Amino acid sequence: GYGNESSKAMFNFLSKFDFKNILTFVTPDNFKAQNHINKLGFNNIHTRKGYYLNKKTNTKEDAYIMTKDL
Repeated sequence: GYGNESSKAMFNFLSKFDFKNILTFVTPDNFKAQNHINKLGFNNIHTRKGYYLNKKTNTKEDAYIMTKDL
């Protein structure tokens, strides 16, 4: 779809400027985003504990740090 194509275009653009990899962060409960990111070739490299603040519950949530080589 459009999201995949625009992401691939961005990766192509960044690689022209010698970017070697790209990082993204996602919450462990955001399965839709994780699925999309995994399909693009990202791998989970670390879990950062308490990275996000959930404003509704005022609790901290973890973040998966994911990377993709360009």
